[in-house]
Amino acid sequence: MTSIALFGAGGSDVDELRFAATTASTLTLTSALSGIERVAIGTGTAAAAVTTATIGISINASS
Repeated sequence: MTSIALFGAGGSDVDELRFAATTASTLTLTSALSGIERVAIGTGTAAAAVTTATIGISINASS
């Protein structure tokens, strides 16, 4: 299972994309994504993402 959530969208807060998965995986971001100030590997709705997973998850933002 993979989950992607966006927090702070439309407000004056920092927009954050949170990515979580149940199997090892990589989220690839492209130049088509804009307006996101922060990307995190984690879940939850609190100010800081929960980042306690033990599987290999990564984010590729080189595109």
